[in-house]
Amino acid sequence: MPLRARRYPRLNTDNEMPASGASKRDPRWVDAILDWRWTWLIARISLTGPFMVGAFMKLSDLNAAFAEQEHFGLYPGWAWGTLTIIVEIVGPALIISRRFVWFGAGMLAVFTAIANLLANHFWTMTGEARFNATNGFFEHIAMIAGFILAAMIAEHERLSGDGFQVKQRQMISSRASAPTSSCIQAPSESRLEFRQPP
Repeated sequence: MPLRARRYPRLNTDNEMPASGASKRDPRWVDAILDWRWTWLIARISLTGPFMVGAFMKLSDLNAAFAEQEHFGLYPGWAWGTLTIIVEIVGPALIISRRFVWFGAGMLAVFTAIANLLANHFWTMTGEARFNATNGFFEHIAMIAGFILAAMIAEHERLSGDGFQVKQRQMISSRASAPTSSCIQAPSESRLEFRQPP
């Protein structure tokens, strides 16, 4: 499905040098972090953690959870509160388990966008309230972008069949040790190796 894959950021190899001629190799410690088998899992948990915490807090005090919905003009509070708890549990579960990540990320992105408009409408505020709401508004926008990135990575993972994490260090070291006879080299036969993340 090459046309579909083209919609997403392409995983480049070292054969493709930037126009400026600058090196594209990451520091070894960066590669070590990105290639660590638990990095992707920790990132998913960190991204969805606030929603899971919110769901458990609402479950611990349902009356307060329902009152919170009515405070923002959502009636009946019990219906919206129940829906919120479901979204905050199901969305993270899908993303963390890597099952229908696009759906879980979409649920949380839409939920975050609605909550952002209800709670952080800074354009109607003044003074310190406007300052705080403005910061909160754009922080929520960044979180929505995080869900989009999670869905994109999951799609790369699905299209590759073996995982999205790329191991390049072995390929780089083998090229560095190979003799070169001219400035222009034929593309290396080394291929990207994918590893299944947890």
